Amino acid sequence: MIRRYVFSLQVIMAILFLTGCTMQGKGGHDMLSDNSADKGITVSNDAVSRDAFFVINTGGYEKEGSKEALLISSFTEDDFKIMEGEREVYEGRVRYRKLNDSDDVGICDFSDFSEEGSYYIMTDSGIASEEFLIGSEVYSKILRERISGFLDKPAPGSDTMAGDLSGYCLGITDRLLAHEFFQDAIGESNDDPMVIPRTILSVKPEIEAMLKLSDKDGSLKGRLSDDTGGYYQYSAVLSLFSYEYEGFDKKYASECGRVAAGVFKNAEKQYEGSSDSVKKALDDKRYWAAAQLYKLTGSREYKVIAEDYAVDPPKGFREDKNGYLGTVAYLTCYKGIDLDTGEILITALMDDINDAVRISFKGDYLVSVKGEMDKDKIGILYENARLMVLGNYISKNIRYVEAGENQVAYLYGRNELGKDYAYGPDSDYYNEPLEFVLGGLIDSYIYNDKEPEAMKK
Repeated sequence: MIRRYVFSLQVIMAILFLTGCTMQGKGGHDMLSDNSADKGITVSNDAVSRDAFFVINTGGYEKEGSKEALLISSFTEDDFKIMEGEREVYEGRVRYRKLNDSDDVGICDFSDFSEEGSYYIMTDSGIASEEFLIGSEVYSKILRERISGFLDKPAPGSDTMAGDLSGYCLGITDRLLAHEFFQDAIGESNDDPMVIPRTILSVKPEIEAMLKLSDKDGSLKGRLSDDTGGYYQYSAVLSLFSYEYEGFDKKYASECGRVAAGVFKNAEKQYEGSSDSVKKALDDKRYWAAAQLYKLTGSREYKVIAEDYAVDPPKGFREDKNGYLGTVAYLTCYKGIDLDTGEILITALMDDINDAVRISFKGDYLVSVKGEMDKDKIGILYENARLMVLGNYISKNIRYVEAGENQVAYLYGRNELGKDYAYGPDSDYYNEPLEFVLGGLIDSYIYNDKEPEAMKK
């Protein structure tokens, strides 16, 4: 597993060296080369209806990371203090920023305060925040809690799985990719094949439920029988699981791979009989499945299909848009990739990531919605966070880490409502996958001393 990881990273870095696209957007400008003062805001809280209030990150702040709180008020001048009980431990100036035509938001930046403990913020005008935690393993704690939640859940029934196949597929994929890319950071590096990592264990019941949805001939049952996109997603997830599980149970992994290939074959039959518009709608899922099967098997038939999409690669890192999962699978294939194809794919990926970074630091999304965020907008925030983690994995730059934290911070409550979209199990969006993002953020903090100078806090 480790050898495959190292090889795939070397391939990516070789492509980046050849193309020069690592730090540049579409215009070729070096917009990510420095550690800008325009840091990400990491705040959250259950805001109450009053004239002035804070939104603070109830998940906590990493000791060495960006630490900012958002103050919703009508003031334009104020100072703030970080308090530990009755003791003042830090002081600063509230920086006000106009985020749209009518709203000013105060930003309390205490990024250079790194003492671990429990604190609250008090302004000179008397506005107080809820308590928050500063610690060295905040993301690790959240990740452990999430994985434990999956391990404690009963296995889904086949009908339940079929009813939300896209959601389950992304959830399983998110955890498997966290294990593949960040297993050291999330504490799962182990050469003993008898010890199965927690992320792998957490998806095994879901994989077993998926297997019950298919017949021996590779056809899917019930409501999925005519769902060509479901066929492709099913095949991709089983291929990925087979790849990750081979070192623990080769026989079981091989069976998953066999089923994945059979389901893909049936998907192709349905695909060939579809109209051009239907085929276009299936492109991202077909691309992902083909790339994942190529990574698993090395078979040329899957390689050809995946590379056909390189001219205009599908986009998306969500349950309904899987294009970037195909790109990730192809670029990390240790069996060999075409460098010209890799150049096209990674350039397209980095262009989109850099566009997302620009949007992240504009701040407009902070007040873009005057009410509840709908599922689609929340999904975009999760997707952008995943893209930021990918950007940092490829380029090792602090700007991507901060942009990823920007997205996560909004999900953990940095919004006008102070609404928690991620942290508690009772949250409506708690089941949206976040393990890959957390693994990447943990990795960026634990290993920043091993990365280039740009990664140092």
